[in-house]
Amino acid sequence: VEEVKLEEGQPMSFKAVFETLPLIELPDWKGLRVTAQGPAVVEEDVDKEVDRLREEAARYDPVDEARPTQAGDYVLLDLAWKPVDGGKGGHDENALIEIGNAGNHADMNKGLEGLSLAETRDIEVAWGEDAAPQIAGKTVRYTVTLKGIKKKVVPDADDEFAKDLGEFDSLAALRDRIRQQLQAAEERRADRETKGALVEALVAKADFEVPEALVERHM
Repeated sequence: VEEVKLEEGQPMSFKAVFETLPLIELPDWKGLRVTAQGPAVVEEDVDKEVDRLREEAARYDPVDEARPTQAGDYVLLDLAWKPVDGGKGGHDENALIEIGNAGNHADMNKGLEGLSLAETRDIEVAWGEDAAPQIAGKTVRYTVTLKGIKKKVVPDADDEFAKDLGEFDSLAALRDRIRQQLQAAEERRADRETKGALVEALVAKADFEVPEALVERHM
């Protein structure tokens, strides 16, 4: 907006400069050919979904024997953390962590081994530059207190597991439902990909200039 004139007793006037969207001529679209992957569900996909449901239904039972923690244990912890060089820290109660999990830092996995019930220990973790921004490149001291050791129990893939889900009388019925859901999802995916490929092919055939203001808005 330029050349704004605002005077008492006079009409306000101004000059506005703007870009217009381009007029796009539709290219010849009849007979346009694209390649897209059709819907396909294999038994391996059904197996993976059954395994996911089993993982969700897993329970964590206490370890009865009195022993120190070891790799593979799920440990129940109260923990607090703070950067060694200072800065904002935090705490968490009843955190459940699998010792040795690949998603954990190696320093944390090592520090959690050999803990006894009710023991408190400081563990220093040297984070790399690829860590979360608040801890990237820093050494963080974690103070952990062991409250329990648990083992993960995943139910077997059988009729009893299917019945526990509440809707099925057998594992075969569960697998049939999963197969139907996966097939429907695959059909939706194939439809989206086909339409997307057609739009891309149309854009490639079209000839128009994109307004700079539109590019800047998206940036």
